[in-house]
Amino acid sequence: MRPESVDSGAIIITGESAKTRNARPAVMALSQSLGDFVVASAGPHLESVIAGHGAGAQTLSEQRLCRVLNIDIGGGTANYALFDAGKISGTACLNVGGRLLETDSQGRVVYAHKPGQMIVDECFGAGTDARSLTGAQLVQVTRRMAALIVEVIDGTLSPLAQALMQTGLLPAGVTPEIITLSGGVGECYRHQPADPFCFVDIGPLLATALHDHPRLREMNVQFPAQTVRATVIGAGAHTLSLSGSTIWLEGVQLPLRNLPVAIPIDETDLVSAWQQALLQLDLDPKLTRTCWRFPPRCLCVTPRY
Repeated sequence: MRPESVDSGAIIITGESAKTRNARPAVMALSQSLGDFVVASAGPHLESVIAGHGAGAQTLSEQRLCRVLNIDIGGGTANYALFDAGKISGTACLNVGGRLLETDSQGRVVYAHKPGQMIVDECFGAGTDARSLTGAQLVQVTRRMAALIVEVIDGTLSPLAQALMQTGLLPAGVTPEIITLSGGVGECYRHQPADPFCFVDIGPLLATALHDHPRLREMNVQFPAQTVRATVIGAGAHTLSLSGSTIWLEGVQLPLRNLPVAIPIDETDLVSAWQQALLQLDLDPKLTRTCWRFPPRCLCVTPRY
């Protein structure tokens, strides 16, 4: 495939890669050589929101006027996005995912990432060599991972869950009416592969542990419209284009591309609402160009005579 044959698409940097200083400039430079791409460098809050949109949780919440919690579980993190009647009301990120322990095709652990090793240490004692774990012990590890994921839903976190949190908690006292699971582990939850180590990690085992978790079985878990690739689909589907034909600015070369938009949820207190929106987008307006959405009541047109 040649770059000139690509018209549009989406590039999103998430997880550990998004923490690097040059993440956004690097991907912006790449997108300019590929075509009209949507570009985002997402921290844990924004990644949660985008995945929730891409999975269809926001649409489901809006259509049914209910609270929907989407949990996007990938290789290293579980990203939570709570929607209430279609509006985002909370996000959270837990450092638990299906690739924290990498294996070979036979299920032998070949590498343990730091959060995965923390879970192994709690299960079997500090200093346990993850490479020595048996199949039965890996099942025990993934059951603990599933319990950690559920702890965030319930808001009752163990010391280990607190240590693995990448953000604050979900809103207290708010119970989701529907839960959807997206991401690679969400796809395995929906379609369990015959070979638990087909992805040379513990993702399928984690999906099984979630399926068997007694607390999660009590909840209204539904399959989302999209499981895998929900994050990049969400990034590509929610954009707005402004060009020289729609707006005029002095001293600014249009069009401006890939600008995040801070949308206030509570329009009665715009300052606090914008601060919350910036938090959910993982943005510092001093460092990143940002669009600010004003409520319709704040907009006016002055006629010219």
